[in-house]
Amino acid sequence: GGRGGPGCGGAFWTLQPQGMKVVLGFEEQGLQVAVCQKKLPKTQSWCFVPLIFSALGCVPERLMKPGTSTKAQIEAAQPIWSELFSHWHVWRQELRKAIEDFGVARFEGRFLPRGDGGAKGWSTSLVFGDPQGFGRLPHPHGREQDNIIALLTCDSQNQLFASVLAITSSA
Repeated sequence: GGRGGPGCGGAFWTLQPQGMKVVLGFEEQGLQVAVCQKKLPKTQSWCFVPLIFSALGCVPERLMKPGTSTKAQIEAAQPIWSELFSHWHVWRQELRKAIEDFGVARFEGRFLPRGDGGAKGWSTSLVFGDPQGFGRLPHPHGREQDNIIALLTCDSQNQLFASVLAITSSA
């Protein structure tokens, strides 16, 4: 449906990627990120939270509220994230395996917001700039996001951090 041409998120999507750039220091791994015209937040939650829930595959029932991303929306967002980060699918699969090894129920209890997340619980767009199209995700505390990302191998963590730095820098 309503997507634009190759390497373009389409009119509905506000990031407007304009091709790809190599992540310096990771040339051998073929690591690349999109060149985006829109200024991205300096915090990593805009991509860490979607990666976490992409790896989980869904938002746990206890955290669902009106406007929360559905399983179908999470799946539909994957090609968009892969347009932004060349290794998104690798990180997602690795984190999914780490979550399974940790135990999904144990993971949800340990790292995700408590109870129902609270009436005013923080949330993050599944796709930056398009909360209407893709919904919103419960926002784990920054420290918990770091602990979740730490479940990835050191190499994947380094790729992820370098990629976020590269995509948010104008150079």
